Amino acid sequence: MIRFISRYLYFLFLIILISASASCSIIPGTHTMPAGWAYGSTYLKTEGFTRFVLYAPGADSVSLSGSFNDWGATEMERSGDNFWIEIEGAGPGDPYKYRSLSFEGEWIADPCSLFITNDSYGNSIIVDPAGLNAAHNWSDGSWSRPDRDELVIYEMHVIDFTWNNRSGPAPGVEPGHQGTFAGVADRSDYLADLGINAVELMPVQEWPGGSYSWGYNPYLFLALESSLGTGDGSSVIKEFKEMVDTLHQKGIAVILDVVYNHTTGDSPLYKINKDQFFDGDTPWGPKLDLTDDYVFNHVRESLIHFMDEYHVDGFRFDSTENIDGEALRDLVTELSDSGYDSHYYIFEEFNGVHNAAIQSYNSLYGYARISSWGTGFKEGLFSALNDSYYGSLGDITYHSNSYGFTFSDSAITYGSSHDEGTLFYHSGLKSRLTLTALTHELTSLGLPMIWMGDEIMRDHRGNNPVSGSGVDELNNQMDWVSLMNSNEDELQFVRDLLALRRNHPSLRRGLSSPDSHPGSFSDGFEWNTDWESGFLGYVLGEQGDRPFAIFINYGNSSRTFNAFFPEDGSWTPVLDSSQPKVLETGTGPALEVASGNSEITVPADGALIYAGPVNL
Repeated sequence: MIRFISRYLYFLFLIILISASASCSIIPGTHTMPAGWAYGSTYLKTEGFTRFVLYAPGADSVSLSGSFNDWGATEMERSGDNFWIEIEGAGPGDPYKYRSLSFEGEWIADPCSLFITNDSYGNSIIVDPAGLNAAHNWSDGSWSRPDRDELVIYEMHVIDFTWNNRSGPAPGVEPGHQGTFAGVADRSDYLADLGINAVELMPVQEWPGGSYSWGYNPYLFLALESSLGTGDGSSVIKEFKEMVDTLHQKGIAVILDVVYNHTTGDSPLYKINKDQFFDGDTPWGPKLDLTDDYVFNHVRESLIHFMDEYHVDGFRFDSTENIDGEALRDLVTELSDSGYDSHYYIFEEFNGVHNAAIQSYNSLYGYARISSWGTGFKEGLFSALNDSYYGSLGDITYHSNSYGFTFSDSAITYGSSHDEGTLFYHSGLKSRLTLTALTHELTSLGLPMIWMGDEIMRDHRGNNPVSGSGVDELNNQMDWVSLMNSNEDELQFVRDLLALRRNHPSLRRGLSSPDSHPGSFSDGFEWNTDWESGFLGYVLGEQGDRPFAIFINYGNSSRTFNAFFPEDGSWTPVLDSSQPKVLETGTGPALEVASGNSEITVPADGALIYAGPVNL
């Protein structure tokens, strides 16, 4: 009885609000929604009204509330599971929400919002499509994405990249731009000078609350996190576009880390119909069901929106083992076959069965449409760094071929990320060993990724901080000024190493199978030492470029080996991790090679690179 009275009072309240709303005019509907109408709010300037369309299966009725009806409750028309209404007087900048008893009696944001307010209300905002398109005059018309096998990815967190330990902006960031996309654009020269050609932004789709976050708590998929804009965040769309355009002009691709495996429990999709749109749980929130047609199309449209509207170059999909693998591969197929094949698709996949399916998928197309994090590279690297096991070094160097990675650019070779922390941390806070690990990572066969701060010996411990949680703001703050000043030589080493890779095709080889003829150098790759003892060496070469011999010693003492070289003559030392200031100009006396062999000594925790005498 009490429930009946409460529901009666609720509907009476709605009737009063509707009758009191006189600031807008409802355009009569047809009771059958025409085909082709887009979900969300669509401002039709010529017609002078805004159309609102919501898919809400299971709801008996839905009402619209906004500034245009004095936050009354205007009931929407229904056609099956779709609810819609057209309202004169509602236009760009107007806030609104949807209301229904089916939404647990709550007001919810539009799941197709392009922008919501950065305040405690989290209202959806009507966006003028013309204004959205005109928000930035693009200058990247000549932009061309780097080939997949040329990528060097720099994973970064927008807020931590642009603050200096919360004492002020990071170097190069304009006052007021710290913690924002505008601040990333300000620091684009730093990224370009470093030598990477792709940034991977930790999630920037709208999360609830607007407070500090890693972004793995998604609330909406089409909207940017408004707190990453300057001021009140209303300019976030324009500033994100300016950032992407600026990075493109510096030769840097933009990859977004996207979370489609789960949402927060208060997301609009969860409130609308948690039984249809979700399938169980993940450790971080309710599991999104990508096998549902609406969810699949919603995710696809959000990706297309970021590629078309924001010129984004690719995506890293978070925790893909918590997404239906077949559905996710189908999604990549649809996008690739619809003109988005040159974009990058990276899965955070550690499940062996799923990874095997990815490699079968790539083999079907004859190239790496999908790249994966689950290559075993980090595990093999960590074992070598702590001197516990060296047996997998050879395999991970050759794009983890025994893991089933047929194509080198399907393997993301990394030892550091937001979860793992920096290489400096995993190297036991040893600068030389960190540079050695970077040398190995950046010359292995695969797509290398480094984590923000690797280049300046940042001690970041990912999900394993000394105390508290890995996502606590205090555990992620960076003192950019101090680290850049105290590790100037190490920073220059990384810059020079990346320049060496960029200038020499031999150092970014894309190979699909190991050389089965030792000593022949038939495919431009050859092992030249044994790796079981923590010491490994290999030679890379590309036609028209000099060959390079790379030697890595993870051991605690110097090692001497008789190594193979594909060319006789004088091999020039161009890199020595114990001398980070000098690169390619020669770090010491040349190595004389006769009959394809020469003795080589590599210092403890050290890396050496020698350049061959002539081009191949």
